[in-house]
Amino acid sequence: MNINEKFSDNLMSCLREANKMAVKMNYKQVPINIFLVALFSQKGSLAYDFLAQQKIQLADIRKILLDKVHQNKKPKSEIKSINDLLLKSIQMARRYQHFHLGTEHCLFVLLENPPHELDYLIKLYRLPLKKMQTQLESLLKGNSKFPDLTRALGGNMEETPMDTGEFEDHPEQQNVIDHFSTNLTDENFQKNINPVINRDDELERLIHIVSRKDKNNPIILGDAGVGKTALVEGLAKKILNGDVPHILKNKKILSLDLGSMIAGTMYRGDFENRLKVIVDEVKNDPDVIVFIDEIHNIVGAGSSQGTMDAANLLKPLLARGELRCIGATTHEEYKKFIEKDPALERRFQVVNLREPSPAETRSILDGIVGNYEKFHHVKFSTEALQSAIDLSVQYIQDKLLPDKAIDLIDEAAAAKKINRQNSKDFNDLHLTEQQIKELKLQKKQAIEVEDFNLAIKIKKQEKALTDNFVGQKDSVFLNLAQQPPIISAEDIQSVVAKKTRIPLADLQLSKIGRLKKTHVKLKKDIMGQDQAIEAIMAQLRRSYSGLTDENRPLGSFLFLGPSGVGKTFTAKKLAQEVFGDPEAFVRIDMSEFGEKFNASKLIGAPAGYVGYREGNKLTDSVKKRPFSLVLFDEIEKAHADVLNLLLQLLEEGHLTDATGKKINFKNTIIVMTSNIGLRKFDKNTSLGFGRDDNQENLHESVMEEVKRAFRPEFLNRIDNTIFFNHLDKAAIKKILRLNIKSKLNKLEKNGLIVGFDTNLIENMAEDCLKMNLGARSVEKILTKHLDEQIQKIIASK
Repeated sequence: MNINEKFSDNLMSCLREANKMAVKMNYKQVPINIFLVALFSQKGSLAYDFLAQQKIQLADIRKILLDKVHQNKKPKSEIKSINDLLLKSIQMARRYQHFHLGTEHCLFVLLENPPHELDYLIKLYRLPLKKMQTQLESLLKGNSKFPDLTRALGGNMEETPMDTGEFEDHPEQQNVIDHFSTNLTDENFQKNINPVINRDDELERLIHIVSRKDKNNPIILGDAGVGKTALVEGLAKKILNGDVPHILKNKKILSLDLGSMIAGTMYRGDFENRLKVIVDEVKNDPDVIVFIDEIHNIVGAGSSQGTMDAANLLKPLLARGELRCIGATTHEEYKKFIEKDPALERRFQVVNLREPSPAETRSILDGIVGNYEKFHHVKFSTEALQSAIDLSVQYIQDKLLPDKAIDLIDEAAAAKKINRQNSKDFNDLHLTEQQIKELKLQKKQAIEVEDFNLAIKIKKQEKALTDNFVGQKDSVFLNLAQQPPIISAEDIQSVVAKKTRIPLADLQLSKIGRLKKTHVKLKKDIMGQDQAIEAIMAQLRRSYSGLTDENRPLGSFLFLGPSGVGKTFTAKKLAQEVFGDPEAFVRIDMSEFGEKFNASKLIGAPAGYVGYREGNKLTDSVKKRPFSLVLFDEIEKAHADVLNLLLQLLEEGHLTDATGKKINFKNTIIVMTSNIGLRKFDKNTSLGFGRDDNQENLHESVMEEVKRAFRPEFLNRIDNTIFFNHLDKAAIKKILRLNIKSKLNKLEKNGLIVGFDTNLIENMAEDCLKMNLGARSVEKILTKHLDEQIQKIIASK
């Protein structure tokens, strides 16, 4: 066989050009330098493309390389002639199981052992040698899986790998699609797959579509986590078990990995060639059904200037029924990528997959829990499974069933297993394992220095220790199997507490129990506003008891009252007590939203505008902390269009941000504060009217102003409008005592013990009332009467 038949067209052209140049320059053999000139001049070769990327002029390269020829330097590289280069290039092709020899192999060899001319060139132009080698290696590895592709790139040649000697018939090659797919119907793969439960209708429709003559391509649509991939794996399990109609028996479902197919396709046409090879294999095997998860990725996959993407390449085959394909994607991605291409859309038949109910999820967990028990060596109680469903529904709003419930049981089991493996038995196992590794290393070192007696001695020690390790391990795991740790509802609660940052103690309390605790704390910390606290707690009790719409926020309140009476302070305390964390508090200053365009600060800028997909104040905060209190401070200062956003939030319990994603507000408390009627509150105080009959008249008068400021549809969506009263003298005195106690405690921590005459509180309270600033006057009065005296004491010491 003529070895030249194995050379690609580019390489043959390059060799001919180098030979012509050598003859003109009176060389008996082609020097490496002349070959380099020809290589870099060959359009379509990798060397030419690399130079083009570096924006280096070919004329400059020719001059440098030809000048180097005339210097008659002895080669510093191992490559002394064209024969050396071709021999090493053949070895390179053989290493990658290629069936041709191309310019890429020669270039790779030259970069590994650069002759002095090439080395000079690399240093002069600071060529990225490592990057070039990495790209070349990636290309060579990718092409090694595609015999048809390498033939297409390298010309017409027989399918035998390159060899330095006689060419042998190459063994039967594994199908290319096997390199880039997973066989879902493989028995070993199915061992670790959970069974599909309560999806009989969807499976039946899937089977009907796949069995059609034309357009036999189902596409499964559903939100993330509802079990789209699991449905296809369930179909594969039924095929493996023979529990399918005759037409689907012996079929195999191959899950195609588009990412692996695209990897390494550096040049135009690479991806199309790879896909063509795979498609031809599928067409020739009628038993293959291709599954593409996240199928929207085929739109645009592998495309570049002048090439087609995977979707356009597959359309004709899908229409003729030559390729059976199952796809899976979400409703949003389907609408964005598939639906906008009618030609692609009509080739698929939609199978909608809804989120299972809690009862259906319980059946699913009962069916799959055995796999998790076996993997983690634990046992789940029935209460734990039900707790996983209930708590995931209540506290995890950004995921769907059954995925979020499965996540909880998996994480709870992992935590229990890790705690168990910190025991003495597992620590002893780990220590023994490390000793065995150390002995193996010593044995290897002894063999290297040819101390075979020592090596034999170490081998005996290694065997004895290994036998001991195996027995020890069997004993530990047998004991674990006989007495597995029990996963309880408390373990599930612990996982949820860490995920949501809600204190575990609060999770373990009943909802009503938590509210009682919250009520006590609020009455203790908030002075003079018992009526407001009662109104807030009444609404939360209705919400937690299920008497309100579960899709709305837990409570929505409009706080009205004079400045300094505790509206914002109450909101902060409410967040801390209800959600167990002072950080569960989102404050939005509505004075920043006086203009219509400022609405983008809440939900993000629309597509095409500056700031699209950048952060925003409201939806991003709630997405991170779905259990929080959102305070809209000074709501009356917001533009009317900004308030329209809150209509959806208050009624539906969610907001749609600029990217189209729904943000859930069902577990939030919405508080709005307003200074409407401030003058009337102040006037009422200055006239001395504080009796109940006048309070009612005042509230009615303020509400008239509120109705003029806000539209009825906005006010009707608020659960309760709560009035905060002016702080009386008793409330001011309590606030003074708390603040004084706090200051004295701080001083004591710094080693300064100060006494305080409590009789002064009466005078300080009078001063606070005269200032008419509510609780804000307390700090001013304390600074005047207390802080100045303390400073004098410190200065005198």
